[in-house]
Amino acid sequence: MSSPTVSLRRILTGALGLVLLATTAPVKAEPLAPALASRIERLFARWDKGDTPGAIVAISRNGETIYARGFGQANLDHGIPLSPETLSETGSVAKQFTAAAVTMLAVRGRLSLDDSLKKHLPEVPDFCREITLRMLLDHTSGLRDIHGLFDLMGRPTYTNPHENAEVLEVVCRQRELNFPPGSEYAYSNTGYLLLTFVVERASSRTFADFCRENIFEPRGLHQTAWRTQFNQVVPGRASAYELQRDGTFRVNLPYSNIHGNGGLLTTVGDLLLWNESFENPEGEWAEIVRLMQTPSKLNDGEPIENGLGLRIGSYRGIPEISHSGATAGYSTFLARFPAQHLSIAVLGNLYGQDAGAYVYRMVDVLLAGQLAPATRPVPVALKPAELTAHAGLFRSVQHDMVVRVSASAGLLNINGFDVVPTGPHSFVAPASSTLYQFDEVQNGRPQRLRFTSNRITRSYAAVPAAKPDAAQLADYEGEYYSPELDVVIPVTVQAGALHVRIRPAPPVKAEPTFADGFWLGRTWHVTFKRDAEGRVNGLEATNALGRCRRVKFGRR
Repeated sequence: MSSPTVSLRRILTGALGLVLLATTAPVKAEPLAPALASRIERLFARWDKGDTPGAIVAISRNGETIYARGFGQANLDHGIPLSPETLSETGSVAKQFTAAAVTMLAVRGRLSLDDSLKKHLPEVPDFCREITLRMLLDHTSGLRDIHGLFDLMGRPTYTNPHENAEVLEVVCRQRELNFPPGSEYAYSNTGYLLLTFVVERASSRTFADFCRENIFEPRGLHQTAWRTQFNQVVPGRASAYELQRDGTFRVNLPYSNIHGNGGLLTTVGDLLLWNESFENPEGEWAEIVRLMQTPSKLNDGEPIENGLGLRIGSYRGIPEISHSGATAGYSTFLARFPAQHLSIAVLGNLYGQDAGAYVYRMVDVLLAGQLAPATRPVPVALKPAELTAHAGLFRSVQHDMVVRVSASAGLLNINGFDVVPTGPHSFVAPASSTLYQFDEVQNGRPQRLRFTSNRITRSYAAVPAAKPDAAQLADYEGEYYSPELDVVIPVTVQAGALHVRIRPAPPVKAEPTFADGFWLGRTWHVTFKRDAEGRVNGLEATNALGRCRRVKFGRR
């Protein structure tokens, strides 16, 4: 349960050693109807213990907090419970605050959302001339995601103390984009990290100071600040954890200084205040809110479910403005349902929690009778041979991504996830809105697979599976260097199998896919490249999310 007051806290906000004073007022929690509160508490019952991490929940209606409570522990070492006053990390929920800072500068005439990135950061590669600030904000820039690039460099994000400046350095070494700017949507943290420099240069303030003075404080967010130093002491902050196979918990904190894409410290109370600032805004803030909540479009006019730092969508027939977040062991979700003037914030501190699922289950409780009927796919029964006919490999040349489809136990499995048949060649993932349609059937076997999710469709063509022999595997052995990342990847043959090493991790056994293609676990796919004489002279790496495509390594 929450404590009656919050002691004065000091949070360091960066290298300048400035001090941010937090409010002494606790989150105002007016009682929800007991029957509804009881149903919400049952959702979190598994975390309502003294020996597990958990989540903090807050709900407001018409601008008033009607429910706020913590479930589980903020710190397992010391038995400190989570409460509405506990500080936690937001993950990518933070992106809307960065978007607000950039949009505010646009409204004030210090920049334009349609400015070229290179206008504000002239040191970036020439291909950035075609990237606008708006494209960075709505994830249509084509920039490779920095998390994937850091993985290939052997320094994964949140386990290494990266700085925003290092992100800029890596971007400046890039030679290619994932796709032409504005032609696709692909989530990229890189854009938001670059925008912190745009804010600093346009405002002549540090990013943290600009946000504190212009975004946080004017809206009463006195317990909100950017985490610019991962090792700073932050009284009242929740630790984050990951569940191990043996049932124990291990600390999983973000050992990184990058911020702007994430890295925001806040409370559920401040998040509700933030959401409320979008209701009936006035003056320049009204224009900022309008711009942030305007859905974006691709170059061809195709709409996407994104504004600036916000997802603009719906849930069971009602408008929804939201964003999810995950950083290390933190899992978060912030949603606003403007037609009902309802806001819900969830800050979890356990890796893998689905904070968004909790929000939607609470909406089902709070808005029962106002929602459209839940649409659930009607499963159909397919014979084992009908399922098996869909199995195989499918490749998207456009996205350089590979999908493995297998069949067993009456279900189809796509890249490790079970999907349910809803027709002879259509399937759905039960836990998401993703639809899978197989077509171009020849001799009973589909030649194409299409994914549709969030109004975006990706197409994959069937490709034959490869089974390279020992001589063919030996062709790939060697060292491969990327000038974009300044890193070497050794490739060896061990015990009749190809192994690829991304230091400092040990070598990973590569699983063959199509000709010259290999999966590295479930994270990366590599395709070896050949010269005109057929000799292997390089490889290209693409991560499974498709956010980091075709990173080139030349064979030494």
